[in-house]
Amino acid sequence: DAILDDTHLDRLFAAIYDTTGQICMNAKRVFVHRSRRDELVAGLEARLNRAVLGYGLDEGTTMGPLHQPAQKAFVQEIIQEAKDAGADVREFGELPGGDLAGGNFVRPAIVVDPDPSLRVVTQEQFGPVIPIISFDTEEEAIALANDTWGGLCGSVWTASPEAAQRVGSQLVCGYVWVNDHGATRLDLRAPFGGMKQSGFGREQGIEGIRAFQDTRSIATIDPEALAAMAH
Repeated sequence: DAILDDTHLDRLFAAIYDTTGQICMNAKRVFVHRSRRDELVAGLEARLNRAVLGYGLDEGTTMGPLHQPAQKAFVQEIIQEAKDAGADVREFGELPGGDLAGGNFVRPAIVVDPDPSLRVVTQEQFGPVIPIISFDTEEEAIALANDTWGGLCGSVWTASPEAAQRVGSQLVCGYVWVNDHGATRLDLRAPFGGMKQSGFGREQGIEGIRAFQDTRSIATIDPEALAAMAH
């Protein structure tokens, strides 16, 4: 029951491809009910067809380069791995030429229903490529979303506030958006941090303040408690 109008598709597109995908909080995998997959893919494709790769300060550029050659090589490698495995890989835009030829640019891509063992699914891409993975039941979607080493951020896209709470409360990650996603969407009043290999501890909110506090314990002898502890 996700709302897939232009407003929500723009939000999702930004969640994936902002800063050429180079944000830790960006979406790294998208799970969509099988009945809505083609609609979602078409919405992302419409936006990717307008992508203009180039120098980030040039007027008209919508997507800049990756930050270093090693990252470009990694992203190209996992895209090629998906192609070699027979996955449905769709690439968009044109690489810039002239003085920018050979720069750290990668054509943005989506990979539709790839094998879940491929690195484009299991690893953090940190580039302009996203796997679109179909599911059939809510339970399956939650299991797939949690089947990862990381747990920084997630999001639930639904027209139902009840579903948002039900699913969001089962995602093993530190921050969950509803019908939105991304670093620019953080509420600085709320604690932020990861689970699993995405780290521990929190910043922001009262939990972030407490991380800077020293807590002192002062203990006095309680004879009854001490006797109860005797071995």
